[in-house]
Amino acid sequence: MDDKELNPIADGHAASVTADEGFDRDDPNAGIIALIGGAIVIIVIAVIMSVSYLYEVSRDEDVNTLVAQPVSQELLNLRAKEDGDLYQYKYIDRKTGAVRLPIDRAMELYAKEAAEGKFKYPTAPAHIKTAAEIAAVPGKAAATPNATPAAK
Repeated sequence: MDDKELNPIADGHAASVTADEGFDRDDPNAGIIALIGGAIVIIVIAVIMSVSYLYEVSRDEDVNTLVAQPVSQELLNLRAKEDGDLYQYKYIDRKTGAVRLPIDRAMELYAKEAAEGKFKYPTAPAHIKTAAEIAAVPGKAAATPNATPAAK
């Protein structure tokens, strides 16, 4: 094949080229393209809304089935035991006289002791040593925040 067969425009035959020769010179139909694009957008929006609706319905059904289930006897027994531990007096050890107090009474006693300033446990703040006190201890160097190590 020579150049004239591959490129008919080079010979000045641009007007004689037709669709039968491998390409079409017509403009695309913008109306159909816009219609198809709009339809695709509407379909995508409809699918998203449908999936969202189905998810909401499914979630609501799951919540309703969980709420409608009766409370198990094991859970009721556990709650009764915990309430007994929190709101009743009980001996822990009769020999030593250790008892369990109801939570309300324990909070009252704690508040009373706090108001009187007598706790069973040490609650006074610990003494914070200064750099001078640390330096006074033999064998320890003073640790100050801005100190640089001494050159040897």
